[in-house]
Amino acid sequence: MEGDLDLHTVNGIRAQVDAALENTGTRTLLMDLSRVPFMDSSGLGFILGRYRSLREKGGRVILVAPRAQVRRVLALAGVDGIMEICASKAEAYRPGKEGRENGPIE
Repeated sequence: MEGDLDLHTVNGIRAQVDAALENTGTRTLLMDLSRVPFMDSSGLGFILGRYRSLREKGGRVILVAPRAQVRRVLALAGVDGIMEICASKAEAYRPGKEGRENGPIE
């Protein structure tokens, strides 16, 4: 993802991500937030919605490299307690990590 994750951008991103999840059947979604400078409650809702959807299927969402402002929003919402947050893609793809068998989509 790149740019703000807010009311103005979430609908387009949601459609793309949901289509990719449906078409691939993956159970692990890796969200690279390193190029997201701002996120509001709409962005938070987008992330939580994908989390709920995948969790129902036994899957998971991994957040990668959120910037300080985005990390604060995630922490205030308690997301850091329910989703894995990795410092880099390399860490997220590290062999032996639980749930990596069918490969995440980005």
